[in-house]
Amino acid sequence: MAPEGMEQRVENARTARDHQDIAATYEQQMHADKESAERHRKLVQVYAKWNPLAPWGRTSGSGPRGNTAMVSHCENLVHLYAQASKANLELAAEHRRAAGGGTE
Repeated sequence: MAPEGMEQRVENARTARDHQDIAATYEQQMHADKESAERHRKLVQVYAKWNPLAPWGRTSGSGPRGNTAMVSHCENLVHLYAQASKANLELAAEHRRAAGGGTE
């Protein structure tokens, strides 16, 4: 997901500084996407142990374990956030090249 106003910033980018700023924004989004992927990766483990029949969904008590719908949902989000992270890194690299700075 592109940050607010990114379309306008890309359309109006004329200078190396413009492209460096855009690259930095994509890199920030890449880090946010990685954090979201990691958060959902942890939730996969929580929902795999979750007991919806225990009081307040605690992981202790008797009854069935796991919420396969939520595990699947979180696994899908891990995949989507990982893809978004990779795409944002690639976009940042393109704008670094446009700024004349390579991919560093």
